[in-house]
Formats: sequence, structure tokens, C-alpha cells
Amino acid sequence: MTFVSNIEFHQRISTISIGRDPRDPVSNDLVFLPRTAQSRFWPFPQEKKDYDAFFSNFIDLLPLELGALLYPSGGVWIDRSRWGTPYASMMTELLRPLKMNNTDHGAIHFETAEARKLTRILVTLVTESGTLPDATLIPISGQHILFFDHHKALWVRFQNEASINPFVGELTKRGIHLPTDYPDSTFKPVDWMPK
Repeated sequence: MTFVSNIEFHQRISTISIGRDPRDPVSNDLVFLPRTAQSRFWPFPQEKKDYDAFFSNFIDLLPLELGALLYPSGGVWIDRSRWGTPYASMMTELLRPLKMNNTDHGAIHFETAEARKLTRILVTLVTESGTLPDATLIPISGQHILFFDHHKALWVRFQNEASINPFVGELTKRGIHLPTDYPDSTFKPVDWMPK
């Protein structure tokens, strides 16, 4: 587990054709470049206690032989407004091996053998931060982008269309099905969901 500054993070992902969405360059939304529309989403489980197993199922399917980068919105791990909270204490403890301070912004690179630690930090980030932050997980192989968004939905963006069905099929075998409805009324419609 190593800290990667914001600048280095954006340099690294540019080498695997990932960057900010050109339609919204100030957004923290990261996409394949040139932009492709191959993506699917799954709502988070109703109960937070189920997040660990849910996220682990997705992480298990990723090609992590080169590791992965976890990037919270803007690279901010502990927002200034959260300093001194139980979340800040938990995250500080989890990130202690990196010798980061509260003002360090960037990503964390996880090695292949650190998938369990990655899941633990991700679950803490998503469940304990108070307001649900957007977070992005990018395997260094550059084949997928996982986006955990504030609608409590996990998006998987695929580098190519051929990889969608095997990924979705494996999740279905594990009891995780594509949704038939949107998580909330502000969710933008997607063309692959039955009307």
C-alpha cells in the first residue's frame, strides 16, 4: 500500500487511457478516453453490514496482477469538515502505514495481495464518512473502472463491450443481478435497462 499524489495519479491513469470526462472536465468522474459508453451499475445493498461482501465480489473479478488505485473524490481522504470525528479516527488508523496527514490528497496504490485491505478501506470510506463521497477504483491493467457514487450505486465501466457479459454473468452466478429500477428519482436513465 503506497500513497500516490494527485499529480502522479493523473499521470499514471493517462498512460492507460483514463482521464476526466471531457464533457465535464471539472468533474471527478473518470472515464476511458476516448469516451466509451460500456458501463453497468448495481445499487449498494440495503444494509451497510452487507457492503463488505458486496464490494469483495466485484474486487474478486478484477484483474489485479498489477495492483489497483483507489481514489476518493478529489483525492481527499478526510475532508476538513470531518476532522476530529470517529470517521477521521478510523481512516487515520487505516492509513497510518502511509504516514499521510489530513492535507495529503491523492490515491492509494494497492498490491495484488492487499485486496482485503483495499476492501476494508473502501467500506470505511463509503459507510462512515457521513456524506457518501464518490470514489474510483482503477485496476492498473486498465480494463475496468469501478465508480462508487453518491446515489449508492457501484458503476463498472468496461474498456470494451466484449468484457461486459462475462463480468455480469459471473456476478449473476454469485447472486448479484443487474437492477431493474433506478436507485432514486435523480438518477440519469441508461439505455441498457429495460423500460
